[in-house]
Amino acid sequence: MNESFLVSHPTGNTFSRALLKELEKHENLHAFHTTLGLANDSAWRRLFPSVRKHRSYPVPRKHLKLHPLKEIRRLSTKSLGGQEHRRLLVDASYEHLDLAVASTLSRERPTIVHAYEDGAEATFRMAGELGIFRSYELPITYWTTTRRLLMEEAERLPDWEPTLEATRESEEKLLRKTEE
Repeated sequence: MNESFLVSHPTGNTFSRALLKELEKHENLHAFHTTLGLANDSAWRRLFPSVRKHRSYPVPRKHLKLHPLKEIRRLSTKSLGGQEHRRLLVDASYEHLDLAVASTLSRERPTIVHAYEDGAEATFRMAGELGIFRSYELPITYWTTTRRLLMEEAERLPDWEPTLEATRESEEKLLRKTEE
């Protein structure tokens, strides 16, 4: 059976780009869902060199599915408000993508859904209901370990606590991480 992967990542990273490249090479990529980006066959790539570096993906346009609204809002207002405001905008962008991907699964019907931390809860719930295999990539330490270690550091070095964002994540966000 030929597997078809639907990959979802809000901003793209080294890991997701490497996966996309391999899936495309082996003709196993069903779709890549993200917030903003350019496909490798997009004429816009020449006009936007900074986008080419940070939001360009090794997939053709036919496989790139964009969900930009919350990410555009986040990027256009990122200098407004404080750290908490910016964190809320990031969370909103991730959640928007997650819900959008979940809403496409019954129509797209890939055999495997691959997603990343903070952007997989609704997608995985829907994939489970549809019998789609779920693959979760967490290229960092699980949140409970990270939080425990950072809380110890915050106690040891209280002046650094404001820089340790993971010590202040909302209960709602932590529940989402656990569900993923």
